[in-house]
Amino acid sequence: MLKRELLSLPHHRSWALTHLKDAGVPFQWHYHPEYEITLTLGAEGMRYIGEDVAPFGHCDLALVGPDVPHTWDAKASDGAPEVYVVFLPRHWLQAQVEAGLVELSPLLDWLAGLGNGAVFGTATARRARRLFERMAQPGPLPALAALLELLQLLRADEHGRPLGGRLQQPPDRRLDRLLGHLQRHYQEPLRLEQVARHCSLSPATLKRLLQQHCDTSFSQYLNRLRLGHACHLLTTSPLPVALVREQAGFNNASHFNRSFLAHTGLSPLAFRRRFGWRRLGS
Repeated sequence: MLKRELLSLPHHRSWALTHLKDAGVPFQWHYHPEYEITLTLGAEGMRYIGEDVAPFGHCDLALVGPDVPHTWDAKASDGAPEVYVVFLPRHWLQAQVEAGLVELSPLLDWLAGLGNGAVFGTATARRARRLFERMAQPGPLPALAALLELLQLLRADEHGRPLGGRLQQPPDRRLDRLLGHLQRHYQEPLRLEQVARHCSLSPATLKRLLQQHCDTSFSQYLNRLRLGHACHLLTTSPLPVALVREQAGFNNASHFNRSFLAHTGLSPLAFRRRFGWRRLGS
């Protein structure tokens, strides 16, 4: 089930870092209003960021945009998995630039242009590891310097792959209310007019908000959420495909199969055969 994750910043930093050692990589389909930069070491599996579904290896580096549903489905590949995660508030860089640090403007422009996020080359991921290690050390100023160096490293990666979509700039509370409703109720039958009425929007405004800020339509956004949940169920449960389809919110089998194939390049059964063994032991 998709969950909204709440983040508390440490009192001595305007951003946050999590470091997990000797721990598994839990499959948790979630989103949050912060940018996320995740370095995964010693694990391999599938990475889900918005509409992007792709395998990853034992040294993987990805950036997730604000409010983009995402998760990792992984198993250990080289010793115990180790994960570093940076959480960067949505307008963190913008606030620094507006406060006078105009040198950060190129980073701000780059980040705003990434859409749903980006994944980076292995060489960049390996170089980034030492920066994450520096950020994990005591002392807020050295950690901040390492964070800025990390952002510049990611921006300079010629092998980085943007994930598309368009992030909301500036924030719109109507969009926050709309996306929150869709992310809570995507498993239910939803009609555009019904959702618009619940969110105190006209149908035309609802469609405009999604197109302008998310570069998607109402049906495409719902499909993204439902297909992500279907991938989750196929890799973490033994439910028959028909029940997976129903629990993900699809009421038409042929539409589900066509959408799933277009989204992942595989049929639901082929997807389970290829990736479900990580959870099902088959």
